[in-house]
Amino acid sequence: MKLDVGRDIDKEIKEFLGEIRENPYRVFNVAFFLIGIVPFSVLVFFFARNVLATGDLPKGTALAVGLAMILMLAGYHTGYSMLRRMLAKIIAYGLVTTRREKQKALAILAASHELGNPLTSIRLSLANILDGLVGKVSEEQKNVISMCHNAAERMTRITKVLLDIIKIEAGIMAPDRGAIDIAGIMRQQAVEFAGLIDGKKIVFSANIPAEACTLWADRDMITQVVNNLFSNAVKFTPERGRIDVSLTRNEKMARIEVADTGPGIAPDKMENIFDKFVRLDKTIPGSGLGLAITKDIIDLHKGKIVVVSEPGKGSRFIVCLPVDIRDAGKAHGA
Repeated sequence: MKLDVGRDIDKEIKEFLGEIRENPYRVFNVAFFLIGIVPFSVLVFFFARNVLATGDLPKGTALAVGLAMILMLAGYHTGYSMLRRMLAKIIAYGLVTTRREKQKALAILAASHELGNPLTSIRLSLANILDGLVGKVSEEQKNVISMCHNAAERMTRITKVLLDIIKIEAGIMAPDRGAIDIAGIMRQQAVEFAGLIDGKKIVFSANIPAEACTLWADRDMITQVVNNLFSNAVKFTPERGRIDVSLTRNEKMARIEVADTGPGIAPDKMENIFDKFVRLDKTIPGSGLGLAITKDIIDLHKGKIVVVSEPGKGSRFIVCLPVDIRDAGKAHGA
């Protein structure tokens, strides 16, 4: 793709440089200057050594030094100009690509309303039929309608997750941050998953503080993270297995752990665990988006997620989140 680094691009580059902390041009200038010192220092060294050894300047030395200086400065200026233009094109390419991705994301978001409205109508209509609001239906008909209703619900969930991923990757999803109680969220999620846990006769151990554990974060996003981690554990834990959940916090970081006794993850698949649409066990239903959106949300909150797993012995997901996102730089390095 040919890029015209003209006035419009120059203007966008200046705006872009104003949004980031480090100016790549300034870093480039300093680096190039330091690189240029090396040949100049070598020239000065040999010149000084020659003078000290002989006590006087050999015939033609001044002319040679002058030509060398001219060549060095010309080469320095030419190389500097070439690399600076290349740097401008790289930045311009990134800006153009980012702008196109945002435009594409906005187009998809606009189209999603056209998809969401029919899905909502389908779900409501099927629910009304199941409730008998439009007439009596047989048990066989209820089973078929229920299957359709569940499929519509699943399509709605997948659509929402896909849209969240698109918005995050396009940089147009801004977290609505505030003071939230992560301990309360985890306790509530445990209650919501109680039916599934009891149905599989899973031993569930929760070490969650009784008092509030406050974070500065987006409540809906963090709730989705906890929901995805719990859902993943329940999904992969076999009957009569075990799930251990814990929450700890210090002044800077909150640490969430969700461990299960599922099949575990093979070492060669660990690096793809957070990739989109990757399903490690294709016999278990799912879109392969849960862990991907989980990592994206944690990254938005300047946190970290790691997985410790061994085939046949289960997996342990560890999430570390800054207590205050406004101080995430220092908390992240703790």
